[in-house]
Amino acid sequence: MKKVVFLLLLSLLGVEGSLALNPDAVRENNAGIESFKEEKYYEAYQKFAQSFSQEPYDPYIQINLGLTFQRNEESEKAYKAFLAAEELGRGMGDQASQFYAHVNAGTSMAESGNIERALGHYQKALELQPDDQLVKENIEKLWQAQQGGGKGGNQEDQKK
Repeated sequence: MKKVVFLLLLSLLGVEGSLALNPDAVRENNAGIESFKEEKYYEAYQKFAQSFSQEPYDPYIQINLGLTFQRNEESEKAYKAFLAAEELGRGMGDQASQFYAHVNAGTSMAESGNIERALGHYQKALELQPDDQLVKENIEKLWQAQQGGGKGGNQEDQKK
């Protein structure tokens, strides 16, 4: 099967926020976002981990950690971080973090070749935000890849 490149919601990092109340955690998270944007992924990971140690129940910080794992091609760690973020978001009633967690979990699974699991996460994301066009495009790419006739996308598709 052709490797399909999926849209990664880097706009998540543009949220620049978190649910953190601790100013040190917010500062570390924002510094991690800047490092991530500069493609300094290990540095970003360190800052997100520091932020998470101060605010362990913040799903957005957990998502940011997952994104650093994903960029470091540690798909299993990324997937687990996204699942943890979804659970934290569900516990807080924060649908936005649940949505982002499902989208990124879907992307992680798609990149590792687990199409069924990826489609499941994208479907859950659509249940939270039914009109999201990026998720619909990712689902379409997966269906095309499963049928063997789809275009896999390109590097430009990966950036929002």
